[in-house]
Amino acid sequence: MRLYDFIRNSAKNYPDKIAVVCKEERLTYRRLDRLSDLLAEGLIARGVKKGDRVGLFLENSCEYVIAYFGILKIGAVVVGLNSQYVARELKVLLNDCSPKIIITDLKHSGAAGEALKNSSNPARLWIADKTFMNENGISEEITLLEPDPCDDRDLAVIIYTSGTTGKPKGVMLSHSNISANADSIIEYLQLTPQDRIMVILPFYYSYGMSLLTTHIKVGAAMVIDNRFLYPNTVLESMVKEEVTGFAGVPSHYNILIKKSALREFILPKLRYVTQAGGAMAVAMIKEFREILPDVKFYVMYGQTEAAARLSYLDPLYLPEKIGSVGKAIPGVKLDVLDENNLPVVVGEIGEIAARGENIMLGYWKAPEE
Repeated sequence: MRLYDFIRNSAKNYPDKIAVVCKEERLTYRRLDRLSDLLAEGLIARGVKKGDRVGLFLENSCEYVIAYFGILKIGAVVVGLNSQYVARELKVLLNDCSPKIIITDLKHSGAAGEALKNSSNPARLWIADKTFMNENGISEEITLLEPDPCDDRDLAVIIYTSGTTGKPKGVMLSHSNISANADSIIEYLQLTPQDRIMVILPFYYSYGMSLLTTHIKVGAAMVIDNRFLYPNTVLESMVKEEVTGFAGVPSHYNILIKKSALREFILPKLRYVTQAGGAMAVAMIKEFREILPDVKFYVMYGQTEAAARLSYLDPLYLPEKIGSVGKAIPGVKLDVLDENNLPVVVGEIGEIAARGENIMLGYWKAPEE
């Protein structure tokens, strides 16, 4: 399945259901689909063609989601750019991926413009300001064109990652890569159209992007809140918006436990939380579960190269397997191999090799003790 089919199908099945909440803004699936169509037309009018890269230098927002699917609808490639980068850091990525256009906002336009100065691959800026979005959404003066057909094996997204060390490298993911991973995540998290995820993870990060793709695909809602520096504000939003899921990295859980009033909040709709992005201290997991004992806690492991997720630990087995990253997600096979690509025996250190339908997905080398 192509990624833009996610929004088209959900708009057909749940046209009046809320897809995105961001502060006071609310987009239904019908509106999100229409606005992304119009964004696609805006790209075509600016000369963007199938296969061209389009950078997104934005914080999480309704505009980001609109642009994400609009880019894909014309067969172009989404390049999520770290919105915290300064011009010098951004320039390295722009020279690497050569975007045709960078969609940004007034807040980030200065850094984007500076990065483009003397760049080897200059791109045009499209500013998400009042001319980009008015009170009724993007201008509806453009007649919708029919884009070139896109194959699910075509490149869809480039995500920049450096792991824990080294300079960022662009990971190239197809529509099929991301769609297959989304199906697995939806299955083991048991996501439904009634779910509402609190999104604090940036969409340019593979973990954050997986929240976007899975919830749009299943017809659920995303509640975007970029104010995690004020965790109690996010918790209040979770109560108000009846959030059913939360996703974070270990530092987020550390803040919730030590620097928020989490113990004082009642979150009646919250059914699960997920954790990835590095190992989380066992003591911290136990403390969080003591605070919210009825909320399912999913420990997960993944790689950007594998379209986000490779394994998960079923909450049912968390008490006896705490510290583990669990088992392979549906559709993936995991092995621990030695330097000769042979399975290691119990107790030996090796590399995790992930395979999906007999295709090697990636390696992870365990740190030496």
